[in-house]
Amino acid sequence: MEHTEENYLETNNIGLQGTHCVSGSCIGVCVATGDNTIFGRIAKLTSDPKIGMTPLQREILRFVLIIALFITCVVILIIILWYVCAW
Repeated sequence: MEHTEENYLETNNIGLQGTHCVSGSCIGVCVATGDNTIFGRIAKLTSDPKIGMTPLQREILRFVLIIALFITCVVILIIILWYVCAW
């Protein structure tokens, strides 16, 4: 068997699920099945329950907290100025 890379997933002559051969002949070797395949790993990663927040969710929460703090400070400043100017 000729291969171009030691990692079988990076070699030039690999056929994954759904690969069609249009001409010629070959011998196929199954190297993984079920959850051990690339498609199986992706399916498992997408179906596992998520624990904690993703980095994007953390950044959005941080942004929302900064905006909320800013708005709160502006509202307090406006109330103080209104109170001072009313006297």
